Amino acid sequence: MTLLEVAGTLLLVAIVAGVVAVVALPIMLAMAVVGAVVKVALLILIAPIRLLGWLIGAGLAIVGLLLEGSLLTGAAALLIVVGLLPLAPFLLLGLLLVLLVRSSRRSAAPAART
Repeated sequence: MTLLEVAGTLLLVAIVAGVVAVVALPIMLAMAVVGAVVKVALLILIAPIRLLGWLIGAGLAIVGLLLEGSLLTGAAALLIVVGLLPLAPFLLLGLLLVLLVRSSRRSAAPAART
């Protein structure tokens, strides 16, 4: 094989590749345009469903936060009550003393009106 035959073969391959590219390029561009149009159409059709999903998700997140907050508050209140439960006898004794002192005092006579 001579150098001229190799050059001719390479030139023929390049020409064939160029013709294939010239023929295939419009088809590829048309497919890209169709794909973009289909993608936009699907996004427009699916957008309300996605928006509804976001709203439901946000609502459930808010409900979850409220439940979590109420459960944590209830747990804290329970811990406080359980922690203060041993002090109940002292509270009852204090209440008894207040009631005894209050009942032992005589009420003052009402002031005379002039």
